[in-house]
Amino acid sequence: MVRSAGLTDVGKVRSINQDSFQIVEDKNIYIVADGMGGHAAGDQASRIAVKTILEILSAYEFSSESSGPDDAENGMSIEELIRYALQEANEQILLASLSNQHLQGMGTTAIVGVEHR
Repeated sequence: MVRSAGLTDVGKVRSINQDSFQIVEDKNIYIVADGMGGHAAGDQASRIAVKTILEILSAYEFSSESSGPDDAENGMSIEELIRYALQEANEQILLASLSNQHLQGMGTTAIVGVEHR
């Protein structure tokens, strides 16, 4: 079993912590998003990204009995599923920014890890 932990800190420069993360140890899913500083609502963008990615990846079981590290139960490779989750997160961030002028220009970086056993 892999043990993991996460912690974010606002740091000394910013007044708002724009980092978000989620660890789901029983599914071996690790997500980190860092809102784009200097842009509107980076904190919200990072939360949307983590939430969206987690919802998509959590819906699938990555079986240890699959034929290889690229086979997810749904027929997509793990790489394809992560790519899809990132694209969907991008879409959700864009939709949120279009629906609220205070969110326009928001963005985030994201990294996703799925450990296959």
